[in-house]
Amino acid sequence: MTVQSRALCPWPLNSLLPSHGQVVGLQGKPNGPTSGGFTLTVFGSNFGAFNNMNTKASVDKSLCATTTWRSDSSVLCSIRAGIGKDLAASVELQESSVKRASTVTQVFSYDVARIESWIFFQWAPNYEYNHPPATGRNSISVLGINFGTASYSDSGRHGDTVAEATAWISDSTLRLRFAAGVGAELYLGVTTPSGVGANNRGFSYGKPVITRRHIEPSRSALVGPANSPLSGNSTTTIAGFNFGTVDYSGQAKLGGTAITNVLTNWKSDTMIAIRTPPGACVGVEVSLTVAKQVDTHTKAWSYDAPEFTSPPGAAVNGSAINSPTTGGKTVTVLGINMGAWDLTGQGKYGGTSGEATKWTSDSSVAFKSPSGFAAGLTVAFSVCGQSRRVRRQLSYDAPTVTDQSPSNGPSAGGGTITLFGNNFGTLDFTGRASVGTHSNQSLVYLDGDGGLVAYNVTGATTCESTRWLSETSARCKVSAGAGVQYGVAFTVGQSIGTQQTGHFFSYDIPVMTGAFPANGPAYGGENVTLRFGGSLTTYSITMLGRDFGRVDYTPKARLGDTDCMAAKWLSSSSLVCKIPGGGCKDVSIAVSVLGYNNGTQYGVATKQFSYDAPALSTIDAGNNTGPTSGKVRNSPGGGDSPGFLRN
Repeated sequence: MTVQSRALCPWPLNSLLPSHGQVVGLQGKPNGPTSGGFTLTVFGSNFGAFNNMNTKASVDKSLCATTTWRSDSSVLCSIRAGIGKDLAASVELQESSVKRASTVTQVFSYDVARIESWIFFQWAPNYEYNHPPATGRNSISVLGINFGTASYSDSGRHGDTVAEATAWISDSTLRLRFAAGVGAELYLGVTTPSGVGANNRGFSYGKPVITRRHIEPSRSALVGPANSPLSGNSTTTIAGFNFGTVDYSGQAKLGGTAITNVLTNWKSDTMIAIRTPPGACVGVEVSLTVAKQVDTHTKAWSYDAPEFTSPPGAAVNGSAINSPTTGGKTVTVLGINMGAWDLTGQGKYGGTSGEATKWTSDSSVAFKSPSGFAAGLTVAFSVCGQSRRVRRQLSYDAPTVTDQSPSNGPSAGGGTITLFGNNFGTLDFTGRASVGTHSNQSLVYLDGDGGLVAYNVTGATTCESTRWLSETSARCKVSAGAGVQYGVAFTVGQSIGTQQTGHFFSYDIPVMTGAFPANGPAYGGENVTLRFGGSLTTYSITMLGRDFGRVDYTPKARLGDTDCMAAKWLSSSSLVCKIPGGGCKDVSIAVSVLGYNNGTQYGVATKQFSYDAPALSTIDAGNNTGPTSGKVRNSPGGGDSPGFLRN
């Protein structure tokens, strides 16, 4: 590199010329790299008319690597490696034994050191951060140029602190050992004889690193999330490193909330104690800021979940909590950790969110029940990702059945009745109606498969289909059955309402249309075997009609006022009667299918059957005179029947 220097304004010769008449000058203040290897042109006068002298140029008393005469007014100087600023330049002329020299001061400077980057290598196990720790006494390699080709007592500094030691490695590398400290984007400078080279935001200590959280003193080293009440005010220790060897007024946060009510208490470079603020949520992040450097751990902290201290509603009226199916019932939940302020918690009634949840205090929230159904529901309150549940605390009011219409239907089923009552649901909750529970019997309940099972021996029959109409009515397509004075029931979820008042349901009583054959022996079917079905004998008859039942309900049958000796159901329109003994004609027939109540629920048809009239085959008067009694023999049944004779 050639650097020429020409005076912009001629120097006054009289003031610069020595007695020998030589002058040295450079334009401005040229500079060059500390590694040397470039050429400067030195201007002056009286360097000789031709190159017949031993000419030597030097900078800062260091001879040029080579000096080349150019003219009476200039020579060339090949600069050696060096360092410094405002250095003098001189030219020495020697002819025979005579030496002449002239010097000009503060005309040349080597380039100032320039910092380009720095590297930190920590060989300790598991250290993954490329920054020196806050404890100091670790070294970095500063990379750049113009640090000098030899050690010139360079010194480094960061921020306002001088490095504990500076070691020259090469013109492009220095090794600096730093004292303890904290901070980021700090000033980094290197001072050499040429001046100060700096990077104003070139250096950072390692940021604070949170490694674990723990609560003192009961859990002195809990790795993982820690807990505290929502009201805060518990002492917690954050552990890690690079917190500083002295108190740098670090600031901790939980979930974005700065802990300002109590000062963060610095303990050491690896431990800071804090007093938790009020808050909520699970998996809260923990952050620590030291000298504008931040470390954050997600899901590192949790506030305690809500807890119930008394049954829901106890603070309201001390009674069990029930809600109408239309909802709107206010439920007050008492406990702790409901929130130090309104954190928009959510109450639940069963699996449905409560309406208008209202926070009152850390120990009390209230919400209104939504419309719904079922019994033994869970009450729950959740706030910021945490919830607490208590099972079987709340119930919707069970359905009540007050009446039904019409109050009868065919035994074959298929008839439709309408149930009236309350709490059938504000919409179709797939309720189920049933018929067959007597009004003075126990309730029915749902089994595991959703079927209705009775607590009583009579049981209940589920309707063939149920259609919800409104909160107060439903429609049932009655299944086949028999009997009288049955209550009806309506089931929503596991809540069942049975009819206790109003019109009870009865299946239509049997209707009798006739008997075949229409007559039989007076002594009935005694001591004979009755054959059901097939060809009939004179000892049994078939009673005809309807509503005898779709299945065998063990019907009862009568001839006149006497029960059949046996009755066998054949179909909904016929049964067989083993006739009792008798002797009248135009006898009524009657059948009862369940619901027998002192004979009042029989289906009756009059004048449907007659016993055979007496028949005379032999009169044996003997020797008696006057009125005689005798026997009728050879009756159709093969036995004897009383006979009456007249004179």
